[in-house]
Amino acid sequence: MLANAKAYATLRGNPCCKVAGVLGAAALALAAAGCGSVSASSAISDATRDLRESEAQKAPEYAVYYYARAESYLAKAKECNGMGQFQVATEYARTSQGASEKALEMARIGRDQTSRREKFAPKNGEREKAPSVPAEEK
Repeated sequence: MLANAKAYATLRGNPCCKVAGVLGAAALALAAAGCGSVSASSAISDATRDLRESEAQKAPEYAVYYYARAESYLAKAKECNGMGQFQVATEYARTSQGASEKALEMARIGRDQTSRREKFAPKNGEREKAPSVPAEEK
Protein backbone atom coordinates (compact mmCIF):
# COMPACT_ATOMS: atom_id res chain seq x y z
CA MET A 1 0.00 0.00 0.00
CA LEU A 2 2.88 2.32 0.74
CA ALA A 3 4.32 1.63 -2.71
CA ASN A 4 1.06 2.72 -4.33
CA ALA A 5 1.04 5.93 -2.31
CA LYS A 6 4.61 6.72 -3.43
CA ALA A 7 3.74 5.98 -7.07
CA TYR A 8 0.67 8.22 -6.85
CA ALA A 9 2.71 11.03 -5.30
CA THR A 10 5.27 10.71 -8.07
CA LEU A 11 2.61 10.78 -10.79
CA ARG A 12 0.74 13.62 -9.17
CA GLY A 13 3.74 15.88 -9.44
CA ASN A 14 4.36 14.89 -13.06
CA PRO A 15 3.37 17.70 -15.50
CA CYS A 16 2.16 15.16 -18.10
CA CYS A 17 -0.47 13.87 -15.69
CA LYS A 18 -1.68 17.39 -15.01
CA VAL A 19 -2.10 18.07 -18.72
CA ALA A 20 -3.89 14.75 -19.19
CA GLY A 21 -6.25 15.63 -16.33
CA VAL A 22 -7.03 19.05 -17.81
CA LEU A 23 -7.59 17.55 -21.27
CA GLY A 24 -9.84 14.88 -19.79
CA ALA A 25 -11.90 17.51 -17.99
CA ALA A 26 -12.15 19.57 -21.17
CA ALA A 27 -13.26 16.53 -23.18
CA LEU A 28 -15.90 15.75 -20.56
CA ALA A 29 -17.18 19.34 -20.66
CA LEU A 30 -17.41 19.27 -24.47
CA ALA A 31 -19.25 15.95 -24.40
CA ALA A 32 -21.71 17.27 -21.84
CA ALA A 33 -22.30 20.41 -23.91
CA GLY A 34 -22.95 18.31 -27.01
CA CYS A 35 -25.64 16.27 -25.28
CA GLY A 36 -27.87 19.32 -24.94
CA SER A 37 -27.85 20.08 -28.63
CA VAL A 38 -28.46 16.44 -29.54
CA SER A 39 -31.46 16.12 -27.22
CA ALA A 40 -32.89 19.44 -28.44
CA SER A 41 -32.49 18.45 -32.08
CA SER A 42 -34.09 15.09 -31.40
CA ALA A 43 -37.04 16.70 -29.60
CA ILE A 44 -37.48 19.20 -32.43
CA SER A 45 -37.49 16.49 -35.08
CA ASP A 46 -40.04 14.47 -33.07
CA ALA A 47 -42.26 17.54 -32.70
CA THR A 48 -41.95 18.28 -36.43
CA ARG A 49 -42.97 14.72 -37.29
CA ASP A 50 -46.00 14.91 -34.98
CA LEU A 51 -47.03 18.28 -36.44
CA ARG A 52 -46.86 16.90 -39.99
CA GLU A 53 -48.94 13.90 -38.94
CA SER A 54 -51.61 16.10 -37.38
CA GLU A 55 -51.61 18.27 -40.50
CA ALA A 56 -52.20 15.17 -42.63
CA GLN A 57 -55.24 14.36 -40.48
CA LYS A 58 -56.68 17.85 -41.14
CA ALA A 59 -55.90 19.27 -37.71
CA PRO A 60 -55.81 22.86 -39.04
CA GLU A 61 -59.49 22.41 -39.87
CA TYR A 62 -60.73 20.48 -36.83
CA ALA A 63 -58.33 21.53 -34.05
CA VAL A 64 -57.34 25.08 -34.88
CA TYR A 65 -56.16 26.10 -31.40
CA TYR A 66 -53.97 23.09 -30.69
CA TYR A 67 -52.50 23.08 -34.19
CA ALA A 68 -51.61 26.77 -33.97
CA ARG A 69 -50.15 26.21 -30.51
CA ALA A 70 -47.99 23.35 -31.77
CA GLU A 71 -46.77 25.45 -34.70
CA SER A 72 -45.89 28.40 -32.47
CA TYR A 73 -44.03 26.35 -29.88
CA LEU A 74 -42.12 24.49 -32.60
CA ALA A 75 -41.03 27.77 -34.20
CA LYS A 76 -39.86 29.04 -30.80
CA ALA A 77 -38.01 25.78 -30.15
CA LYS A 78 -36.16 26.10 -33.44
CA GLU A 79 -35.30 29.71 -32.63
CA CYS A 80 -33.95 28.83 -29.18
CA ASN A 81 -32.01 25.89 -30.59
CA GLY A 82 -30.37 28.25 -33.07
CA MET A 83 -29.32 30.58 -30.27
CA GLY A 84 -27.79 27.77 -28.22
CA GLN A 85 -30.48 27.60 -25.54
CA PHE A 86 -30.81 23.86 -25.80
CA GLN A 87 -32.70 23.12 -22.60
CA VAL A 88 -35.33 25.77 -23.35
CA ALA A 89 -35.58 24.52 -26.94
CA THR A 90 -36.16 20.99 -25.67
CA GLU A 91 -38.99 22.16 -23.39
CA TYR A 92 -40.66 24.15 -26.18
CA ALA A 93 -40.36 21.16 -28.53
CA ARG A 94 -41.97 18.86 -25.96
CA THR A 95 -44.81 21.34 -25.44
CA SER A 96 -45.27 21.48 -29.21
CA GLN A 97 -45.32 17.70 -29.35
CA GLY A 98 -48.05 17.55 -26.69
CA ALA A 99 -50.14 20.12 -28.55
CA SER A 100 -49.67 18.18 -31.80
CA GLU A 101 -50.88 15.00 -30.13
CA LYS A 102 -53.95 16.80 -28.79
CA ALA A 103 -54.61 18.33 -32.22
CA LEU A 104 -54.31 14.90 -33.81
CA GLU A 105 -56.79 13.44 -31.32
CA MET A 106 -59.28 16.26 -31.88
CA ALA A 107 -58.87 16.03 -35.66
CA ARG A 108 -59.69 12.32 -35.58
CA ILE A 109 -62.78 13.00 -33.46
CA GLY A 110 -63.85 15.83 -35.78
CA ARG A 111 -63.41 13.72 -38.90
CA ASP A 112 -65.39 10.89 -37.29
CA GLN A 113 -68.22 13.23 -36.35
CA THR A 114 -68.28 14.71 -39.84
CA SER A 115 -68.44 11.31 -41.48
CA ARG A 116 -71.28 10.25 -39.17
CA ARG A 117 -73.15 13.45 -39.85
CA GLU A 118 -72.83 12.90 -43.60
CA LYS A 119 -73.88 9.27 -43.27
CA PHE A 120 -76.94 9.69 -41.06
CA ALA A 121 -78.19 13.21 -41.79
CA PRO A 122 -81.08 13.54 -44.20
CA LYS A 123 -80.11 14.61 -47.69
CA ASN A 124 -81.08 17.97 -49.12
CA GLY A 125 -84.73 17.92 -50.08
CA GLU A 126 -85.35 14.63 -48.27
CA ARG A 127 -86.19 16.15 -44.96
CA GLU A 128 -88.45 14.04 -42.92
CA LYS A 129 -91.72 15.55 -41.89
CA ALA A 130 -92.48 15.73 -38.24
CA PRO A 131 -94.92 13.05 -37.19
CA SER A 132 -98.45 14.34 -37.23
CA VAL A 133 -100.41 14.34 -34.05
CA PRO A 134 -103.73 12.55 -34.38
CA ALA A 135 -106.70 14.87 -34.06
CA GLU A 136 -108.70 14.44 -30.91
CA GLU A 137 -112.24 13.25 -31.34
CA LYS A 138 -115.00 15.04 -29.52
